[in-house]
Amino acid sequence: MSTGTPSYNPLERAADPRDLIQALGLKDVILLGWSIGGMAAQVALTLYPQEISHLVLLGSTPPGDLVKPAEQLFTILPART
Repeated sequence: MSTGTPSYNPLERAADPRDLIQALGLKDVILLGWSIGGMAAQVALTLYPQEISHLVLLGSTPPGDLVKPAEQLFTILPART
């Protein structure tokens, strides 16, 4: 069972993969982040580079303010399939 208060802040969420990696005693982890999880994964890699060897991002942006919205192509094509 999870404890704590849910957060959508990528900086706060970056501790989650670190805690899991440490609890399982893993090394050189390949971390995958999707959407807001991708933002948290980028922060985690920056804060804990000794734990993570590779990062895979899906449908994500850099953490911070959105500078450029997604291209319309990425919302139209999936709707057609």
